[in-house]
Amino acid sequence: MKLLIGQLGDVCAPIIDDITQVSYFDVEVNAGRHFQHQLPQEHNSFVYIFEGSGQLNGRAVPTDTLVALGRADVSMDFVAGEQGARLIVTSGQPIGEPVVQYGPFVMNSREEINEAMADFQANNFVRDKAWMKKSRA
Repeated sequence: MKLLIGQLGDVCAPIIDDITQVSYFDVEVNAGRHFQHQLPQEHNSFVYIFEGSGQLNGRAVPTDTLVALGRADVSMDFVAGEQGARLIVTSGQPIGEPVVQYGPFVMNSREEINEAMADFQANNFVRDKAWMKKSRA
């Protein structure tokens, strides 16, 4: 498993979001093996199987399948199929805001989409870079 964003136990990824507590795992599971994980009940979570296939909580899931997990799905058990599997497991606190999408832009309103498009066209789109945790030497 690669911990890309967030924290798992005492291990912290290079990117941490203290506001939404997002976690993002890249998981490889050998054929017939289990990947089990407890998800926070207050989070929205999903699993995306992008290589191989398997069963998620007893339900068959083929490759290129996204499974949105409900609030009751706090305990996940993925069993890889005959060829093994790779999946992304993502979880985070809902932000409770409206979502508007246009092309690659996702904002809260059409006005914000228009502003993002204007910023992009003016090469002024990224103002602040994501915060990265500095490694301790």
